[in-house]
Amino acid sequence: MKKQWLVAAALAAIGSMSAAHADSSGAFVQGSAGQARNSGHGEFAYGITGGYRWTVAPSFYLGLEGGYQDLGNRKFSGGYAYQFADMTGASHSISTSYRSKAATKALLLGANAKWDMTDNFFVLMRAGVARYRLKASVTAYGTFDGDYDKDHFTRSTYSTRYYAGVGAGYHLTPKLDLQITYDHFAPRFNHTTVGTNLWAASMEYRF
Repeated sequence: MKKQWLVAAALAAIGSMSAAHADSSGAFVQGSAGQARNSGHGEFAYGITGGYRWTVAPSFYLGLEGGYQDLGNRKFSGGYAYQFADMTGASHSISTSYRSKAATKALLLGANAKWDMTDNFFVLMRAGVARYRLKASVTAYGTFDGDYDKDHFTRSTYSTRYYAGVGAGYHLTPKLDLQITYDHFAPRFNHTTVGTNLWAASMEYRF
Protein backbone atom coordinates (compact mmCIF):
# COMPACT_ATOMS: atom_id res chain seq x y z
CA MET A 1 0.00 0.00 0.00
CA LYS A 2 2.82 2.36 0.87
CA LYS A 3 4.48 1.65 -2.48
CA GLN A 4 1.23 2.44 -4.32
CA TRP A 5 0.99 5.80 -2.57
CA LEU A 6 4.58 6.59 -3.57
CA VAL A 7 3.87 5.73 -7.21
CA ALA A 8 0.72 7.85 -7.18
CA ALA A 9 2.60 10.80 -5.67
CA ALA A 10 5.36 10.51 -8.28
CA LEU A 11 2.84 10.43 -11.12
CA ALA A 12 1.06 13.45 -9.68
CA ALA A 13 4.35 15.35 -9.47
CA ILE A 14 5.22 14.49 -13.07
CA GLY A 15 1.78 15.56 -14.20
CA SER A 16 1.95 18.88 -12.40
CA MET A 17 5.43 19.56 -13.84
CA SER A 18 4.21 18.81 -17.37
CA ALA A 19 1.30 21.18 -16.89
CA ALA A 20 3.68 23.87 -15.74
CA HIS A 21 5.83 23.25 -18.79
CA ALA A 22 2.84 23.94 -21.02
CA ASP A 23 2.35 27.48 -19.66
CA SER A 24 4.40 29.85 -21.83
CA SER A 25 2.57 33.05 -20.94
CA GLY A 26 4.08 36.01 -19.11
CA ALA A 27 7.31 37.97 -19.33
CA PHE A 28 10.36 36.32 -20.86
CA VAL A 29 13.99 36.97 -21.75
CA GLN A 30 15.94 35.02 -24.36
CA GLY A 31 19.60 34.77 -25.33
CA SER A 32 20.86 33.16 -28.55
CA ALA A 33 24.10 32.34 -30.34
CA GLY A 34 24.75 30.83 -33.75
CA GLN A 35 26.04 31.38 -37.27
CA ALA A 36 24.87 34.11 -39.64
CA ARG A 37 25.49 33.48 -43.35
CA ASN A 38 25.34 35.74 -46.40
CA SER A 39 27.09 35.56 -49.77
CA GLY A 40 28.53 32.18 -48.78
CA HIS A 41 30.31 33.51 -45.69
CA GLY A 42 29.52 32.47 -42.11
CA GLU A 43 30.09 34.61 -39.03
CA PHE A 44 29.43 34.15 -35.31
CA ALA A 45 26.25 35.98 -34.27
CA TYR A 46 24.40 36.50 -31.00
CA GLY A 47 21.35 38.30 -29.68
CA ILE A 48 19.11 39.01 -26.71
CA THR A 49 15.34 39.46 -26.77
CA GLY A 50 12.71 40.22 -24.15
CA GLY A 51 8.95 40.49 -24.22
CA TYR A 52 5.58 39.32 -22.96
CA ARG A 53 3.10 36.65 -24.14
CA TRP A 54 -0.62 36.23 -23.53
CA THR A 55 -2.67 33.02 -23.65
CA VAL A 56 -5.16 33.30 -26.53
CA ALA A 57 -6.20 29.62 -26.72
CA PRO A 58 -5.30 26.39 -24.91
CA SER A 59 -1.54 25.87 -25.45
CA PHE A 60 -1.33 28.82 -27.87
CA TYR A 61 0.27 32.18 -27.04
CA LEU A 62 0.82 35.52 -28.76
CA GLY A 63 3.26 38.18 -27.63
CA LEU A 64 5.33 41.26 -28.29
CA GLU A 65 9.12 41.39 -28.29
CA GLY A 66 12.05 43.75 -28.55
CA GLY A 67 15.73 43.01 -28.72
CA TYR A 68 19.25 43.44 -30.03
CA GLN A 69 20.90 41.28 -32.70
CA ASP A 70 24.56 41.16 -33.67
CA LEU A 71 24.90 39.65 -37.15
CA GLY A 72 28.66 39.28 -37.09
CA ASN A 73 31.80 40.99 -38.35
CA ARG A 74 33.53 40.47 -41.67
CA LYS A 75 37.20 41.36 -42.04
CA PHE A 76 39.20 42.02 -45.20
CA SER A 77 42.83 42.82 -45.90
CA GLY A 78 45.10 43.32 -48.87
CA GLY A 79 47.89 45.37 -50.39
CA TYR A 80 50.41 45.74 -53.18
CA ALA A 81 53.93 47.03 -53.84
CA TYR A 82 55.81 48.06 -56.97
CA GLN A 83 58.81 50.02 -58.19
CA PHE A 84 59.12 52.51 -61.03
CA ALA A 85 61.60 54.96 -62.56
CA ASP A 86 60.86 58.64 -63.12
CA MET A 87 61.87 60.73 -66.14
CA THR A 88 65.36 61.26 -64.71
CA GLY A 89 65.90 57.53 -64.33
CA ALA A 90 65.70 57.61 -60.53
CA SER A 91 64.09 54.52 -59.00
CA HIS A 92 61.17 54.80 -56.58
CA SER A 93 59.16 52.29 -54.54
CA ILE A 94 55.53 52.39 -53.40
CA SER A 95 53.75 49.94 -51.11
CA THR A 96 50.25 50.03 -49.65
CA SER A 97 48.17 47.76 -47.45
CA TYR A 98 44.77 47.95 -45.80
CA ARG A 99 42.61 46.30 -43.18
CA SER A 100 38.84 46.72 -43.07
CA LYS A 101 35.94 45.47 -40.97
CA ALA A 102 32.18 45.51 -41.62
CA ALA A 103 29.83 44.88 -38.69
CA THR A 104 26.03 44.59 -38.94
CA LYS A 105 23.80 45.01 -35.90
CA ALA A 106 20.05 45.51 -35.44
CA LEU A 107 17.43 46.66 -32.96
CA LEU A 108 14.28 44.52 -33.18
CA LEU A 109 10.59 45.19 -32.49
CA GLY A 110 7.99 42.60 -33.41
CA ALA A 111 5.42 39.97 -32.50
CA ASN A 112 5.78 36.28 -31.74
CA ALA A 113 3.59 33.19 -31.48
CA LYS A 114 4.18 29.97 -29.56
CA TRP A 115 2.29 26.69 -29.69
CA ASP A 116 2.84 23.95 -27.11
CA MET A 117 2.30 20.84 -29.24
CA THR A 118 2.79 18.54 -26.23
CA ASP A 119 3.58 19.07 -22.56
CA ASN A 120 7.26 19.43 -23.46
CA PHE A 121 7.67 20.22 -27.16
CA PHE A 122 6.68 23.45 -28.87
CA VAL A 123 7.05 25.44 -32.09
CA LEU A 124 7.32 29.20 -32.46
CA MET A 125 7.48 31.96 -35.03
CA ARG A 126 8.21 35.68 -35.01
CA ALA A 127 8.28 38.66 -37.34
CA GLY A 128 8.80 42.38 -37.07
CA VAL A 129 10.72 45.50 -37.98
CA ALA A 130 14.49 45.85 -37.56
CA ARG A 131 16.62 48.97 -37.52
CA TYR A 132 19.89 47.81 -39.06
CA ARG A 133 23.28 49.50 -38.86
CA LEU A 134 26.30 48.63 -41.01
CA LYS A 135 29.50 50.07 -39.57
CA ALA A 136 32.49 49.90 -41.90
CA SER A 137 36.01 50.88 -40.87
CA VAL A 138 39.15 50.95 -43.01
CA THR A 139 42.77 51.48 -42.01
CA ALA A 140 45.24 52.09 -44.86
CA TYR A 141 49.04 52.09 -44.67
CA GLY A 142 51.47 53.29 -47.31
CA THR A 143 55.13 54.06 -47.98
CA PHE A 144 56.78 56.07 -50.72
CA ASP A 145 60.53 55.71 -50.90
CA GLY A 146 60.54 54.74 -47.25
CA ASP A 147 58.28 57.59 -46.04
CA TYR A 148 55.41 56.07 -44.04
CA ASP A 149 51.80 57.29 -43.86
CA LYS A 150 48.58 55.96 -42.33
CA ASP A 151 44.89 56.84 -42.66
CA HIS A 152 41.72 55.60 -40.98
CA PHE A 153 38.03 56.26 -41.50
CA THR A 154 34.70 54.88 -40.26
CA ARG A 155 31.26 55.10 -41.84
CA SER A 156 27.84 53.95 -40.62
CA THR A 157 24.87 53.20 -42.90
CA TYR A 158 21.32 52.57 -41.65
CA SER A 159 18.36 50.61 -42.95
CA THR A 160 14.85 49.88 -41.63
CA ARG A 161 13.52 46.57 -42.91
CA TYR A 162 11.83 43.37 -41.76
CA TYR A 163 12.98 40.23 -39.97
CA ALA A 164 11.21 36.87 -39.58
CA GLY A 165 11.93 33.50 -38.04
CA VAL A 166 10.68 30.09 -36.93
CA GLY A 167 11.88 27.55 -34.41
CA ALA A 168 11.19 24.57 -32.19
CA GLY A 169 12.10 23.77 -28.63
CA TYR A 170 11.78 21.77 -25.46
CA HIS A 171 10.71 22.79 -21.94
CA LEU A 172 13.66 21.92 -19.67
CA THR A 173 11.92 23.20 -16.53
CA PRO A 174 8.66 25.06 -15.87
CA LYS A 175 10.47 28.35 -16.59
CA LEU A 176 13.41 27.42 -18.84
CA ASP A 177 13.34 26.42 -22.54
CA LEU A 178 15.92 25.23 -25.04
CA GLN A 179 15.26 26.35 -28.62
CA ILE A 180 16.69 25.86 -32.11
CA THR A 181 15.76 28.77 -34.39
CA TYR A 182 16.11 29.99 -37.95
CA ASP A 183 15.82 33.73 -38.67
CA HIS A 184 16.05 35.71 -41.89
CA PHE A 185 17.25 39.32 -41.81
CA ALA A 186 17.08 41.59 -44.86
CA PRO A 187 18.96 44.89 -44.43
CA ARG A 188 19.37 47.05 -47.52
CA PHE A 189 22.51 49.16 -47.83
CA ASN A 190 23.45 51.29 -50.85
CA HIS A 191 20.55 49.89 -52.92
CA THR A 192 21.64 46.29 -52.22
CA THR A 193 19.73 43.84 -50.02
CA VAL A 194 22.09 41.81 -47.85
CA GLY A 195 19.96 38.75 -47.07
CA THR A 196 21.31 37.04 -43.95
CA ASN A 197 20.23 33.63 -42.62
CA LEU A 198 20.86 32.84 -38.97
CA TRP A 199 20.73 29.39 -37.37
CA ALA A 200 21.03 29.60 -33.61
CA ALA A 201 20.54 27.83 -30.30
CA SER A 202 18.84 29.84 -27.59
CA MET A 203 17.66 29.67 -24.00
CA GLU A 204 14.47 31.34 -22.79
CA TYR A 205 13.60 32.11 -19.19
CA ARG A 206 10.10 33.14 -18.07
CA PHE A 207 9.38 35.17 -14.97
